[in-house]
Parts: sequence; C-alpha cells; structure tokens
Amino acid sequence: MKPPDRWPVHPAPLDGEALSSWLRHIAHSYQFSESELLENDLGHVRLPLPDLDLNPPDVLLETLARRTGVTPDRVARMSLAGWTPWLLDALDPDSSAFETYVHQLSVLLPPGKRPINTVSGWRPWIPEQPLQRACPQCLADPGKQCLLLMWQLPLLLSCPAHGCLLKPCIGFPGIFFEWADGNNPPRPADEQIRAMDRLTWQGLTTGKVRLPRRSVHAGIWFRLLRTLVDELSIPLLYWKSHVSDLRFIWRASGHPVRAGQSTWRPFESCTWPIQAQLLGAAAEAINLLEAGTIIGRGTNADLFLPVPDAEIDDGRTPEAHPERAVVPRPTIGELLEAVVQAARENPADARNLYKFCLVGCRTPESVTQLRADFTALGLHLEEPSHTDDRAPFA
Repeated sequence: MKPPDRWPVHPAPLDGEALSSWLRHIAHSYQFSESELLENDLGHVRLPLPDLDLNPPDVLLETLARRTGVTPDRVARMSLAGWTPWLLDALDPDSSAFETYVHQLSVLLPPGKRPINTVSGWRPWIPEQPLQRACPQCLADPGKQCLLLMWQLPLLLSCPAHGCLLKPCIGFPGIFFEWADGNNPPRPADEQIRAMDRLTWQGLTTGKVRLPRRSVHAGIWFRLLRTLVDELSIPLLYWKSHVSDLRFIWRASGHPVRAGQSTWRPFESCTWPIQAQLLGAAAEAINLLEAGTIIGRGTNADLFLPVPDAEIDDGRTPEAHPERAVVPRPTIGELLEAVVQAARENPADARNLYKFCLVGCRTPESVTQLRADFTALGLHLEEPSHTDDRAPFA
C-alpha cells in the first residue's frame, strides 16, 4: 500500500531549526524514533543524524517537502548544504579553499602579511569536533523545544534574542536532555559579544549585515569575521611592528594572546573553549575598531569605522537640516557677472579687474578695445594718463 503524500501530523519547523531536530519532532508525534521514521517511512536506511544537518540526500529533502507542505527551499536551509555559497563556498572544497575564503579580505593587517596555509579538506565554520549548544532561555519556552542549526557551529557565542551565552548540552529537548555544566543559571554575554552576534544573526536571517559605513551581503560578513579570527590567531612575528595592537586586543578581551596557543591551527580544528576565546577577541577587535581605539590596516577595515556626524541619517527631511543643505555650484557665467557687478560698484575692483585683463593684451589696439569694452559694461576707469596701460606686447 502506497503511503499518503502528505503526513496527517507534521509539526512546522521553527525558524532556524536543524533538520535533525525537526525530524525528531515529527517522529515523536508518531511515537517513533527518528531512525525508525527515516527507515520505515522515508526509505533511508543507516543515514547518520550528523549527515542530516550537513548534506542530506536531495531525494530526502524533496520527500520531506512533499509530506509536510514546507517549501523545498526552507527544507534545504535546515542543513548546511543549503547555506552554500553564503556561509560555505562548497561542501567538497579544493586545496585552495582556505586561501580563497580567509585571505580575500583583510581587516587588522595589510593584505599579504599573513601566512597562507594549505589545510586539506578544510571547510569554514564546520568544527572537526561535534558541537552542540543551546540557549537556556529559548529552551525554557515550551513553544521552542528545538535545536537550531547554527548552534552546532562556532559562529555565535550568545543568543541574539536573550543576550545570554549559549551553553554546551547533550540530548534533545523532550526526550533526553542535559546541560554539560549542570543547571547553572544563564550567563549574560558582554555587550561587544552581543553586538557581534546581532550582526551575524542579521546575516543569517536577512541576508545582509548593517555595518557602520554600509550594508554588506551576508557572505561578506561571514568571510570578514573568519578573516578577523585568522588575524588574531597567527603567530606574533607576522604582526611585526603592530604587535602591540594584537596584545591590546587580547588584553581587552580578558584572554591570553592567541587563546594561549603555542602553534597555529585552523579555527575549526580547535576545541570549543579556544574557539570561544577567539570569537571573544574578534568581538573586542570590532568594538575597538568602531571606537577608533585601534587602527585597522587591512583594505576592509573602513567598514568598521564610525560614520562622521554630518553623515548620520536621523530620518528627518533635508529641509530639517539647513546646516547640511547642498549649495549648488555657480556657473562660470554667474561668476563673471558677479565680478563685473563688483567692479561697477567699487572703482578699486574695476582697476584690479582692468589690470588682470591687461595681461592678455598684446598690441596697443587691444588695449584700446579693452577700455571700450569696460565702458560698454559700465565700468568706469581713471583717466588714461593716470592708468598704467603698459602691457607685455609681444
């Protein structure tokens, strides 16, 4: 018997929910496990749950869209495969992936001053060690019992909605769930961390990020942030005379320089505690750049510079800003007319204008014509005997 195309019960996915989390919800509504749902109803045997959130089969996504009525595009974006090429260039990167993603932009250091490392199989933001975190305040809401896809990446430190730090956890809400640090209360994130995470959340939810100077595409923001992390993690010798800036950033973040690492490793290969320190330092660097406390020497550092007061748009009409009114430039004809009018009213100005025009006269006849032109314009000069009519005749 052919199963129906549409499931009679299918909880709608929550905003940002991971595909594995949504399938658990659907399976739980039928009192199945997610593996039973995948195998017995969807026909996918031995599909590891991590693969659901990384790169699920296209046929599975199509089936889920058909069974639930959720648009295929939304189903696709519940896994990381749906975030190419915004967040990732590709799921199967080549040997130049690290250089292409991390070295196209520069913020703290001039371009070409960082070592270019070749990292085989490297993919941005996807940790080598599985990472599962959640917001305690989100999960305290009965209507938000899910795990978000981006909580699995070392991309956010805090919850943009509640401003508290994300906490490592195991299990799944409503089935089996525990916080790694027990039931300690949520910790509020520092303001600079919240500010950085709000920008990242803008990119994830709107596709654009509003920086002080202008908005940028989300793909640019993810690469800017990854560039900052790399600049903050490279050995001190590459900073040369600017190493004091690096030390200042790390001291302001409250963490040891380079998160205490003695050797360089790509951010994605680090443990979560080191990744958290690197993200914290990146948040502090952004804060210091925007405040003008440090100078970014990279080609993209200007994106973090504050807008001059005269350029701030407070929403008022141009008429409400007379100090910013744009004065049209006068034409050459208007300027000449103003000069002639001033010469009509002031004999000294007429005399200076006559001396200026006299420089262009090359014959006695041209001097006579010049005096006639002045008379026609109503410009009264002194008697010829009292006016120096000597001109540099050729």
